Amino acid sequence: MDDPGNQRRDLRLHARLTPSQAAVVCGDQRLSYAELEALANRFANVFRSLGLQRGDHMASLLGNRAEALAVAWGAYRCGLYLTPLATTLSPTELRYLVKDCDARLVVAEGALKDLAAPLVDDAAGAVQWLSLGASIAGFTPIEALT
Repeated sequence: MDDPGNQRRDLRLHARLTPSQAAVVCGDQRLSYAELEALANRFANVFRSLGLQRGDHMASLLGNRAEALAVAWGAYRCGLYLTPLATTLSPTELRYLVKDCDARLVVAEGALKDLAAPLVDDAAGAVQWLSLGASIAGFTPIEALT
């Protein structure tokens, strides 16, 4: 039997019952529940298309923007472990965290390219790199994949 508490926290339910209601307000940027649901699904499809599977790890380097929540919901939909990276850390600290959390994917905001770009050079293993909002050297724009 489904837990009623989970139903209250289910984005799909809110998107169906109150599609035009604001789900995220971030400065002058707004996403309705329907828009957030659609964006989270697009991100989840990208994560799956990159070969990520339930139980894999990913990291995000995103500032305060509405899409950060969509990335988190997309990761949740895929059963991924998400490690949000603080934008106040140095590239050395970020490199450590990406390796320590065993990230197979890093999604970074283009506006944070000075923090994000150095991560690609030092990454070992099969890490994939996606940028959001603007280009970062060594990253694939997520918008091109959605």
